[in-house]
Amino acid sequence: MKRLIYLLACVIVGLNASAQLAGVVIDAASGLPVPYVNLYVLNSQNGATTDSVGRFSIYDCNPGDTLVVSSIGYVVKKVSLADAGKPILLAPKVYEMTEINVMPRSYNKQLVVNKLRKKEVNGYFKSTRPSIVARYFPFRSNYASTGFIKEIRIFTKSDLPGATFNVRLFLPDSKGEPGGDLLREAVLAEAKKGKDVLRIDLSEYSLSFPSIGLFVGVEWLMIDRNKKDFVYNEMSTSSTVNTYSYDPQFGSVRRTVFPDTWSYSGGNWHKVVAVNMDDGITKMYFELAVELTLTN
Repeated sequence: MKRLIYLLACVIVGLNASAQLAGVVIDAASGLPVPYVNLYVLNSQNGATTDSVGRFSIYDCNPGDTLVVSSIGYVVKKVSLADAGKPILLAPKVYEMTEINVMPRSYNKQLVVNKLRKKEVNGYFKSTRPSIVARYFPFRSNYASTGFIKEIRIFTKSDLPGATFNVRLFLPDSKGEPGGDLLREAVLAEAKKGKDVLRIDLSEYSLSFPSIGLFVGVEWLMIDRNKKDFVYNEMSTSSTVNTYSYDPQFGSVRRTVFPDTWSYSGGNWHKVVAVNMDDGITKMYFELAVELTLTN
């Protein structure tokens, strides 16, 4: 096993200029590869996702870069590119009992939070890099009788069948940003081809709605099965451009005030920014289109 890990160890090619980083992410406790881990180049748009056997490749790296390695169930780790000559070891996270509250359920009451109609979803978030988009749900007093999280519904669009992504639930930190994971393990979901409203059942995790609220997030995975190549015409230069993105896309709803939707890239969280509309005056925000179903 040690021989295998050594052969898969991270390798830097051409340290004096931009480089390619290839390597593997390993569970520090079990010694097994960790699949579908996102690696973010700090303060950059660059990054990668490990494949089903924990391997990854990042192009156009620089010797001074730092990688932020993040996966549900593990402690976030920062790795200097200079230390990438050995496997990246992720330590399993030890959870405090207060982070996840198990409660008895009877299922005779149900409440849908942020109920949306399909016609309200008038845009989509998409990505070409490892990233997360997350929407905050504050706790309301009327949730007391339906405080158990049963399912979430996410509006998706995909040109590919079975595009895979991570579902993330975060507790807010002291600054109001998404903080620690509420879930203890990865929840992978697959989007159907075309437009869909995907139901993700969380009842098996026995999660109560936190009194400090929570963020519901979706995380793109930069894996081959999600990659979509396409061509478009650049009007300003009258040229044809070959490019790519990663499915699925996630529905958004326009808001005129900040909707408490955040994005994560380059190892940092950022508030979504307003977009100028065609009139040059109106500013709009885009909120992640997601519903929560609560029960008792």
